Amino acid sequence: MITGAIDPGLTGGLAVVNDFGDCETILMPITDDGIVDGAAVMRFFVEHGVEFVVIERTHSMPRQGVKSTFTFGFVSGQVAGVTQVMMVQHKWVRPQEWKKAWGLIKCDKDASRDVAICTFPKAHQQFQRVKDHGRAEAALLAAYHLGMHLREAA
Repeated sequence: MITGAIDPGLTGGLAVVNDFGDCETILMPITDDGIVDGAAVMRFFVEHGVEFVVIERTHSMPRQGVKSTFTFGFVSGQVAGVTQVMMVQHKWVRPQEWKKAWGLIKCDKDASRDVAICTFPKAHQQFQRVKDHGRAEAALLAAYHLGMHLREAA
């Protein structure tokens, strides 16, 4: 199974992971006017033959400003819309759920990059920069879903 995953947000990322542990990621594609490039999201998933997409279920945070809350919700809606247009089944997963499985609860973004580097050693260069945390989290989200899917099938 080829699974796509989305870490929503303008600093988020997209990932494609398969049953063999191959991983390809990109930073969230953004247009010149600062919104998610839905066509680029769709192209990335279609080019990789994605069969299922997992999206991190986002929510507002305490003391988060109105503008950033709206932007975050808008981006989440955009990426969900892309999966619907692609006619690919998608599932929302709470961050607490997938992060608990990786031991990342209450950890900083660097911890996600470190776990992704260990989990996908052939793709380690995709997670080297600080700004690659969204790519790492998307990859770990996809791997979490694949692991759950394989356990259910067994």
